[in-house]
Amino acid sequence: MWHGVFVAAKTPPEVVKVIRDAVRVAVADPDFTGALQKISAAVAYLDQPEFQKFVADETRAMAAVVKKIGRVEEKK
Repeated sequence: MWHGVFVAAKTPPEVVKVIRDAVRVAVADPDFTGALQKISAAVAYLDQPEFQKFVADETRAMAAVVKKIGRVEEKK
C-alpha cells in the first residue's frame, strides 16, 4: 500500500513548493519514521517527478491486471 499527496493541476507553483517542502520535512522527522516503523510500514519519500512516474507505472500495471482478469463485477 502506498500513500501520496496530490494537488489540483492548476495549483500555483509556489503553493506546490510549500507543500512539497512540508511533506519532505515531515517524512524525514524521526518521530514520524519511528511511528511507521512500529507498525512495520516502510517510508520511501519520492519527490514530484519520481512520484508522478511511480503513479503512472502503478496505473499501467493495475490496468493490465484488470484487463487480464476480465470484467470485474460488484457483488450486490
